[in-house]
Amino acid sequence: MLTLFTFLWTGICLVMLGVFTAGLATTPSRIDDLGWVWLVLLVAAYFAINYLVWQLRGAEVLVISNGMLSLHNTGTFVRRRLTLAIEEVEDIIWDEDLSTPYSIKHWGVGGGKVLIHHHGRVRRYGQDMSVGEAKRVADLVRMRLDEARPSAG
Repeated sequence: MLTLFTFLWTGICLVMLGVFTAGLATTPSRIDDLGWVWLVLLVAAYFAINYLVWQLRGAEVLVISNGMLSLHNTGTFVRRRLTLAIEEVEDIIWDEDLSTPYSIKHWGVGGGKVLIHHHGRVRRYGQDMSVGEAKRVADLVRMRLDEARPSAG
């Protein structure tokens, strides 16, 4: 339902942006007074389109190869990337993610139920996963990392 609302809102915002741009183009003397409205509409359209693209085509990709763990987002304007040597990954666990504000999760900027501990920091991935999926992914990735780590002997 929220995606449908955002889709309609984005359409209305883009129409308003087009009409407003045409109005400013035909009456350039109003740019000083109303230029900020055009800029606000442009920023709102950017975030709304980013949300729609994330909902329709967004994915979080995790790759373990050549001694590296790589995480990145696809299908969104706001890209989050993380590349670590396998030895730098301290732990991977799952969590319900009750601490990330809804507004951050909503726009696809942050949050997630899979936690990657590295260098004393934590990164979250798996925004749209259920808790059960996050547990399975964390367990599988932890197992694959253990297999890929060089043996201590």
